[in-house]
Amino acid sequence: MPTRQDFILRYIYWYLKHPMWLFKWIIVRISGIDIALSARISHRAHFEKQGGKIIIGDRATINDYVKIIAQGNTIEIGTDVSINYNSILYGHGGLTIGDNTRIAANCMFIPMNHKYDDLNILIKDQGITKKGIVIGSDVWIGARVTVLDGVIIGNGVVVGAGSLVCKNLSPNGVYVGNPAHLIKYRGKK
Repeated sequence: MPTRQDFILRYIYWYLKHPMWLFKWIIVRISGIDIALSARISHRAHFEKQGGKIIIGDRATINDYVKIIAQGNTIEIGTDVSINYNSILYGHGGLTIGDNTRIAANCMFIPMNHKYDDLNILIKDQGITKKGIVIGSDVWIGARVTVLDGVIIGNGVVVGAGSLVCKNLSPNGVYVGNPAHLIKYRGKK
């Protein structure tokens, strides 16, 4: 069983091989983002608090060109989460990502929506709603998935590539499509 010293030496070695990632981790930490010591942050990732808060858990990996923009609320990324290339995470209404979740490339999480019901007022002047997004633990979100405001994704869910998630997803379900719909439950034949 690896000791704490083994763990620390492994991360020191990794950061020595990836010095720009270490530099970015330091910059992110100095900017007031709550980032775990063991988290790995690409030097090409982009972070903006904009009056909000960003929390990144142990052993999380944020890859190249990921954008995390809190916009006045909290984005919380759990332990052992990986967020891959070009994904965008907004925080308007709050965004929580559970432990051991995998997010593939080019995904988008938008925890807000524009009001548009009054035809006598421009959409831009009607305001927004902010319900937030909650993603459970042990979730796999495929490439180019979009998750909209007010959605809760249960633990163990798989979302197929290119899906649009606009309603809650039950635990351990496999969902695909636009809008995402259940095709089966994991572990059942």
